[in-house]
Amino acid sequence: KLGCNMTVAKDDAVYLVLWFKQGLVPPIYSYDVREVPAGKHWYDSEVLDNRASFHPHTRSSTRISGPGAHLFLKHLKQSDGGVYKCRVDFQKAPTMITRVNLTVITPPTRVELTQQNERVATVLGPVREAANITVTCTAYDGIPTPRIEWHLDGELLRDDQNLDPNNIRAMRLKSGAQFKYS
Repeated sequence: KLGCNMTVAKDDAVYLVLWFKQGLVPPIYSYDVREVPAGKHWYDSEVLDNRASFHPHTRSSTRISGPGAHLFLKHLKQSDGGVYKCRVDFQKAPTMITRVNLTVITPPTRVELTQQNERVATVLGPVREAANITVTCTAYDGIPTPRIEWHLDGELLRDDQNLDPNNIRAMRLKSGAQFKYS
């Protein structure tokens, strides 16, 4: 939901709402009530591909989306991320503009564990007790950049322990020690 402030005075009326996406010149969505009281909706099919709808509620809402009016995007894609601008034209009042930043979070496409440059399938080892090993975790893609955490026997290994987030070096492993990453 991308919120849009359409607060209107009692003696005024909304005429036109235009949605723009940063980097694109023409509007991507419009809601026009100048000729049709219920409002006429239009969207740029190349940008939104029938995935958008505008809900022109003008009363305030207690929901997270802010004032009740919002552009609803479904089936988000990474390319949907960016700054959006909602421009509201009124019959009497000056134009009102609301800007909204949309960040689309995408998980990594692949997470890979390697030990001594060999891929680890599901189980690490076997490793001799008191041996030293290096395990590397690589997360591919993902937005924002994935953050890797290491746990040893259920406890988080902290960054202040001189921990390289991508590599874990375990020294003098005890029998049954378990590493997990997340």
